[in-house]
Amino acid sequence: MIHAGPPARRALFVLPVAQGLLSPMLRIVLISVALVACGVGILALLSCRREPASAQAARPEPDAVYTVRGRVLMLPEAGKPMSDLQIHHEPIDTLVNPNGTVGMPAMIMPFPVAKGVSLEGLAVGDAVEFTFAHWTKPGQRGYEVTTIRKLPADTALDLPE
Repeated sequence: MIHAGPPARRALFVLPVAQGLLSPMLRIVLISVALVACGVGILALLSCRREPASAQAARPEPDAVYTVRGRVLMLPEAGKPMSDLQIHHEPIDTLVNPNGTVGMPAMIMPFPVAKGVSLEGLAVGDAVEFTFAHWTKPGQRGYEVTTIRKLPADTALDLPE
């Protein structure tokens, strides 16, 4: 017979199971706890998923609406739930942040698209002008594109390279 080592070196949690020392009731309890833990983990992952704008509950009027220019870096693709409208936008000097500070530098951001807004005719690399609604109150924070239009290809944008 081959031994894996002295008993003191074996994992303590394996011994009762391997030697059949757990009562049937304790096994049921341990399996139940493991299943509940897995369920909680799955629920936590699902709750982290961002809802598309069309699935969000009706929102009140936005706290602000901004018109901005930028360059399309990604378009949402059917069948790819993690694909977004991503835009590298110019600075937004008048944007009021939820903490009261004013201004946002140029950056790359994903933008949810409001129901009914068409992205038809847009391609990655296009210069665009878009309007987005912005909610800043606790429990309602968020933003979504409400209009978007393609700009001429030679439009100069104020974006860092």
